[in-house]
Amino acid sequence: MEVLAWYRRIAPSYDAVCRPLYGATRRAALRALEAGPGERVLDLCCGTGLSLTALAHAVGVTGRVVGVDGSPQMLARARRRAAATPQVHLLEADLREDQGDRLLAAAAAPAFDALHVGLTLAVVDDWQEVFARAWALLRPGGRCVVWDTRPLRGLWRPCNPLVVPLAGWTGRADLRRPTWTVLDGRAEQLAVRHRLGGYLYIACGRRPSA
Repeated sequence: MEVLAWYRRIAPSYDAVCRPLYGATRRAALRALEAGPGERVLDLCCGTGLSLTALAHAVGVTGRVVGVDGSPQMLARARRRAAATPQVHLLEADLREDQGDRLLAAAAAPAFDALHVGLTLAVVDDWQEVFARAWALLRPGGRCVVWDTRPLRGLWRPCNPLVVPLAGWTGRADLRRPTWTVLDGRAEQLAVRHRLGGYLYIACGRRPSA
């Protein structure tokens, strides 16, 4: 597949580009997730694992972080990054297929307490179905944070003819997908923040308890 082939090629340089560019937004998203000791967290499309260390620290030795990705080359780097954190469990999977049983088995729990989806939905195929399956694994009252790229807003909007195709070329991301609306109608206490002229957003909310 084109996306997996692309990430196989860029896996060695992914961290060098994405850590400085998205680091501040990643940290803000993880703070918004509010993962706590003993919790089970699903990191959807964990990539090279740039969020894993912070998530592992948040859940502690009694918690568990399950990272899943479709790229073996990206996961190989994530495994090296998480080698010293036994509460992190990594799985290679095709997210277009139902992976619920495998993910919950890795979590050793009937549901996840928190769902982290970073720089994912603008890239993966069948993104709405992928998210719906991950959302179904979240317990009632569980927290979700989605952060990703989108077209620029406001005064920066005239730059979109350059930014949108550039994102498609460098990361195979389709900024035109309305990924920022994925929690609409699903989450309670929904909040959306924008950064860098709207190029990045953070959406967070809770799955209804009822």
